[in-house]
Amino acid sequence: MFSSMFGAFAMIVICVFVPVILFFWNYQRCSNKVLAYFLDATTGLKPELCKVVDTWALSKDGAYRLDEEMVRNVRYPTGWPRALQQVMPALLYLRGDVQPLDWRTASIDLATRISPREVGALLDSEWLRALVKGVREGTAGGLTKQERIFMFIGAGASALALIMIFVLMTRM
Repeated sequence: MFSSMFGAFAMIVICVFVPVILFFWNYQRCSNKVLAYFLDATTGLKPELCKVVDTWALSKDGAYRLDEEMVRNVRYPTGWPRALQQVMPALLYLRGDVQPLDWRTASIDLATRISPREVGALLDSEWLRALVKGVREGTAGGLTKQERIFMFIGAGASALALIMIFVLMTRM
């Protein structure tokens, strides 16, 4: 009798209280925040929750300007059941660009775009000289012949040890 009551109680807790707790946890996490989608050449489109301060969205890497005309309402987090998602404002940004992009007309060639960090690195003449010197000399920090031999011997010994362990385990 007690075990069947415990099972019913556990099902009520799992089916009712866990979704309610998840809903309020997600609501608290999303309050006073905006969802910013960042376009990046390396990671593609990446969503990030940003705190709203006045007319700025504060991200991990800086502040981005908010524009009411560029806002689109989305459900967050994606993949959750619709009843547990929060409808929140979302903006589209290019990583490193303060201004939001228009969702309808965003057509950007990320391969030709240069970020502000890259411009700073390109303007550093010492960095560029070191790069050109390294390319000319062909010293890209590779391993010497002796280091490569030791690396292959170590990899071979490791593979042999794993094979021996598997053989010994099958004979037990």
